[in-house]
Amino acid sequence: MNKTNVDWKNPKEGWELTHVWNPIIGCKRNCSKETHGFDCWARKMNNFVQWIPEWTKPQIIEKQYYEPKFPMDLNSTIWIGELSDICYWEYEWLVDVLIKKRQPVIYRNMFLTKEPRIYRMAEDCFVDEKDWLGLTVTEGKNTLEEFLEIKEKGNYSDLRLKPPNLFLSIEPLLGSFNDVDLSNVDLVIVGADSSAKPVVPKKEWIKSIQHDNIYFKNNIRKYL
Repeated sequence: MNKTNVDWKNPKEGWELTHVWNPIIGCKRNCSKETHGFDCWARKMNNFVQWIPEWTKPQIIEKQYYEPKFPMDLNSTIWIGELSDICYWEYEWLVDVLIKKRQPVIYRNMFLTKEPRIYRMAEDCFVDEKDWLGLTVTEGKNTLEEFLEIKEKGNYSDLRLKPPNLFLSIEPLLGSFNDVDLSNVDLVIVGADSSAKPVVPKKEWIKSIQHDNIYFKNNIRKYL
Protein backbone atom coordinates (compact mmCIF):
# COMPACT_ATOMS: atom_id res chain seq x y z
CA MET A 1 0.00 0.00 0.00
CA ASN A 2 1.62 3.25 -1.13
CA LYS A 3 0.71 6.92 -1.37
CA THR A 4 0.32 8.01 -4.97
CA ASN A 5 0.57 11.04 -7.23
CA VAL A 6 -1.83 9.53 -9.79
CA ASP A 7 -3.96 12.49 -10.84
CA TRP A 8 -7.54 11.29 -10.20
CA LYS A 9 -10.11 13.57 -8.62
CA ASN A 10 -13.87 13.74 -8.21
CA PRO A 11 -14.77 17.44 -8.55
CA LYS A 12 -18.41 17.02 -7.56
CA GLU A 13 -17.74 15.12 -4.34
CA GLY A 14 -14.42 16.82 -3.54
CA TRP A 15 -12.16 13.80 -3.05
CA GLU A 16 -9.07 12.52 -4.82
CA LEU A 17 -7.04 9.33 -5.12
CA THR A 18 -4.56 9.01 -2.26
CA HIS A 19 -3.17 5.43 -2.35
CA VAL A 20 -2.55 2.46 -4.64
CA TRP A 21 -2.51 -1.19 -3.64
CA ASN A 22 -0.87 -3.72 -5.96
CA PRO A 23 -1.34 -7.23 -4.55
CA ILE A 24 -1.14 -8.59 -8.11
CA ILE A 25 1.20 -7.34 -10.84
CA GLY A 26 1.12 -8.16 -14.55
CA CYS A 27 -1.38 -8.13 -17.41
CA LYS A 28 -2.09 -10.59 -20.22
CA ARG A 29 -3.28 -7.87 -22.61
CA ASN A 30 0.19 -6.41 -23.24
CA CYS A 31 -0.99 -3.11 -24.82
CA SER A 32 1.30 -1.39 -27.32
CA LYS A 33 1.13 1.45 -29.83
CA GLU A 34 0.73 -1.11 -32.60
CA THR A 35 -2.11 -3.10 -30.99
CA HIS A 36 -4.04 -0.58 -28.89
CA GLY A 37 -2.77 2.86 -29.92
CA PHE A 38 -0.74 3.40 -26.73
CA ASP A 39 2.06 1.76 -24.79
CA CYS A 40 1.48 0.22 -21.36
CA TRP A 41 3.49 2.37 -18.94
CA ALA A 42 3.30 -0.32 -16.23
CA ARG A 43 4.89 -2.90 -18.53
CA LYS A 44 7.68 -0.45 -19.34
CA MET A 45 8.26 0.16 -15.64
CA ASN A 46 8.40 -3.57 -15.04
CA ASN A 47 11.01 -3.93 -17.77
CA PHE A 48 13.10 -1.47 -15.80
CA VAL A 49 12.56 -2.53 -12.17
CA GLN A 50 11.62 -6.22 -12.71
CA TRP A 51 8.77 -6.61 -10.23
CA ILE A 52 7.92 -9.88 -11.99
CA PRO A 53 9.91 -11.87 -14.59
CA GLU A 54 7.19 -12.05 -17.28
CA TRP A 55 4.66 -9.23 -17.61
CA THR A 56 1.98 -11.29 -19.37
CA LYS A 57 1.81 -13.77 -16.47
CA PRO A 58 0.22 -11.89 -13.56
CA GLN A 59 1.40 -13.03 -10.15
CA ILE A 60 0.95 -12.33 -6.46
CA ILE A 61 3.29 -9.86 -4.77
CA GLU A 62 3.42 -11.61 -1.43
CA LYS A 63 4.06 -8.71 0.94
CA GLN A 64 1.36 -6.56 -0.68
CA TYR A 65 -1.05 -9.50 -0.94
CA TYR A 66 -0.70 -11.01 2.51
CA GLU A 67 0.35 -8.03 4.65
CA PRO A 68 -1.28 -4.87 3.30
CA LYS A 69 -0.72 -1.82 5.50
CA PHE A 70 -3.84 0.30 5.26
CA PRO A 71 -3.56 4.10 5.66
CA MET A 72 -4.37 5.79 8.95
CA ASP A 73 -6.59 8.39 7.29
CA LEU A 74 -10.05 6.81 7.13
CA ASN A 75 -11.04 9.15 4.28
CA SER A 76 -8.39 7.65 1.99
CA THR A 77 -9.18 6.56 -1.56
CA ILE A 78 -7.39 3.41 -2.73
CA TRP A 79 -6.94 2.19 -6.32
CA ILE A 80 -6.75 -1.58 -6.08
CA GLY A 81 -4.77 -3.09 -8.98
CA GLU A 82 -2.91 -0.16 -10.54
CA LEU A 83 -0.25 -2.46 -12.04
CA SER A 84 -2.62 -5.02 -13.50
CA ASP A 85 -6.11 -5.52 -14.93
CA ILE A 86 -8.47 -7.24 -12.51
CA CYS A 87 -10.15 -9.09 -15.39
CA TYR A 88 -7.04 -11.31 -15.62
CA TRP A 89 -6.88 -12.14 -11.92
CA GLU A 90 -7.68 -15.66 -10.87
CA TYR A 91 -11.09 -15.68 -9.20
CA GLU A 92 -9.70 -16.73 -5.83
CA TRP A 93 -7.27 -13.80 -5.95
CA LEU A 94 -10.13 -11.40 -6.52
CA VAL A 95 -12.22 -12.83 -3.69
CA ASP A 96 -9.26 -12.93 -1.31
CA VAL A 97 -8.19 -9.36 -2.02
CA LEU A 98 -11.71 -8.01 -1.64
CA ILE A 99 -12.16 -9.83 1.66
CA LYS A 100 -8.90 -8.25 2.87
CA LYS A 101 -9.79 -4.77 1.75
CA ARG A 102 -13.24 -5.00 3.34
CA GLN A 103 -11.80 -5.49 6.80
CA PRO A 104 -11.35 -1.71 7.10
CA VAL A 105 -14.70 -1.03 5.41
CA ILE A 106 -14.47 2.74 5.73
CA TYR A 107 -12.15 3.29 2.74
CA ARG A 108 -13.24 4.38 -0.72
CA ASN A 109 -11.92 1.76 -3.18
CA MET A 110 -11.47 2.15 -6.95
CA PHE A 111 -11.08 -0.54 -9.60
CA LEU A 112 -10.20 -0.20 -13.28
CA THR A 113 -10.43 -2.62 -16.19
CA LYS A 114 -10.75 -2.72 -19.95
CA GLU A 115 -13.16 -5.67 -19.67
CA PRO A 116 -16.35 -4.71 -17.78
CA ARG A 117 -17.60 -8.29 -17.83
CA ILE A 118 -15.55 -8.88 -14.67
CA TYR A 119 -18.01 -6.73 -12.71
CA ARG A 120 -20.84 -9.06 -13.76
CA MET A 121 -18.89 -12.32 -13.45
CA ALA A 122 -17.84 -11.46 -9.90
CA GLU A 123 -20.71 -9.16 -8.95
CA ASP A 124 -20.91 -10.35 -5.34
CA CYS A 125 -17.31 -9.17 -4.84
CA PHE A 126 -18.22 -5.56 -5.60
CA VAL A 127 -20.90 -4.77 -3.04
CA ASP A 128 -19.38 -2.05 -0.84
CA GLU A 129 -21.27 1.23 -1.17
CA LYS A 130 -17.92 3.05 -1.43
CA ASP A 131 -16.65 0.92 -4.32
CA TRP A 132 -16.03 2.79 -7.59
CA LEU A 133 -16.03 0.54 -10.65
CA GLY A 134 -14.04 1.92 -13.57
CA LEU A 135 -13.58 1.27 -17.27
CA THR A 136 -10.66 2.41 -19.43
CA VAL A 137 -11.51 3.60 -22.94
CA THR A 138 -9.70 5.78 -25.47
CA GLU A 139 -12.42 6.88 -27.91
CA GLY A 140 -16.19 6.84 -28.36
CA LYS A 141 -16.23 3.88 -30.71
CA ASN A 142 -15.14 1.66 -27.81
CA THR A 143 -18.10 -0.43 -26.69
CA LEU A 144 -19.56 1.06 -23.50
CA GLU A 145 -22.98 -0.62 -23.43
CA GLU A 146 -21.98 -3.55 -21.24
CA PHE A 147 -20.36 -1.23 -18.71
CA LEU A 148 -23.18 1.31 -18.61
CA GLU A 149 -25.80 -1.42 -18.16
CA ILE A 150 -24.23 -2.36 -14.79
CA LYS A 151 -26.36 0.32 -13.11
CA GLU A 152 -29.63 -1.27 -14.27
CA LYS A 153 -31.55 -3.35 -11.72
CA GLY A 154 -30.79 -7.02 -12.14
CA ASN A 155 -27.30 -6.34 -13.50
CA TYR A 156 -25.66 -5.85 -10.11
CA SER A 157 -25.58 -7.96 -6.96
CA ASP A 158 -28.71 -8.32 -4.82
CA LEU A 159 -26.38 -7.67 -1.88
CA ARG A 160 -26.19 -4.02 -2.93
CA LEU A 161 -28.72 -1.52 -1.59
CA LYS A 162 -28.23 0.82 -4.54
CA PRO A 163 -26.55 0.78 -7.99
CA PRO A 164 -22.73 0.91 -8.02
CA ASN A 165 -20.68 4.04 -8.58
CA LEU A 166 -19.24 4.02 -12.11
CA PHE A 167 -16.34 6.04 -13.49
CA LEU A 168 -14.77 6.27 -16.91
CA SER A 169 -11.03 6.72 -17.39
CA ILE A 170 -10.47 8.17 -20.86
CA GLU A 171 -6.70 7.97 -21.11
CA PRO A 172 -5.09 8.43 -23.45
CA LEU A 173 -7.78 10.29 -25.37
CA LEU A 174 -7.43 9.06 -28.96
CA GLY A 175 -10.72 10.01 -30.61
CA SER A 176 -14.13 11.64 -30.44
CA PHE A 177 -17.00 10.90 -28.04
CA ASN A 178 -19.68 12.56 -30.17
CA ASP A 179 -23.17 11.14 -29.52
CA VAL A 180 -21.93 8.94 -26.67
CA ASP A 181 -24.39 9.00 -23.75
CA LEU A 182 -22.45 9.01 -20.48
CA SER A 183 -25.41 9.76 -18.21
CA ASN A 184 -25.08 6.44 -16.35
CA VAL A 185 -21.50 7.30 -15.36
CA ASP A 186 -20.86 9.16 -12.10
CA LEU A 187 -17.37 10.48 -12.91
CA VAL A 188 -15.29 10.96 -16.06
CA ILE A 189 -11.50 11.34 -15.83
CA VAL A 190 -9.73 12.50 -19.01
CA GLY A 191 -6.01 12.36 -19.73
CA ALA A 192 -3.63 12.71 -22.68
CA ASP A 193 -1.04 10.38 -24.15
CA SER A 194 2.17 10.95 -22.19
CA SER A 195 4.45 8.58 -24.13
CA ALA A 196 7.67 9.62 -25.91
CA LYS A 197 5.79 10.15 -29.20
CA PRO A 198 2.32 11.12 -27.98
CA VAL A 199 -0.90 11.38 -29.94
CA VAL A 200 -1.92 15.02 -29.44
CA PRO A 201 -5.64 15.20 -28.53
CA LYS A 202 -7.71 17.39 -30.82
CA LYS A 203 -9.83 20.12 -29.25
CA GLU A 204 -12.95 18.66 -30.85
CA TRP A 205 -12.25 15.32 -29.16
CA ILE A 206 -12.05 17.04 -25.79
CA LYS A 207 -15.19 19.12 -26.38
CA SER A 208 -17.11 16.02 -27.49
CA ILE A 209 -16.98 14.58 -23.94
CA GLN A 210 -20.17 15.80 -22.30
CA HIS A 211 -20.75 15.14 -18.60
CA ASP A 212 -21.54 17.11 -15.44
CA ASN A 213 -18.65 15.65 -13.43
CA ILE A 214 -15.45 15.70 -15.52
CA TYR A 215 -11.91 15.91 -14.23
CA PHE A 216 -9.24 16.89 -16.77
CA LYS A 217 -5.85 15.63 -15.66
CA ASN A 218 -2.83 17.92 -15.64
CA ASN A 219 -1.37 16.23 -18.72
CA ILE A 220 -4.31 17.30 -20.92
CA ARG A 221 -5.04 20.79 -19.60
CA LYS A 222 -2.62 22.46 -21.99
CA TYR A 223 -4.80 21.26 -24.85
CA LEU A 224 -8.08 22.67 -23.50
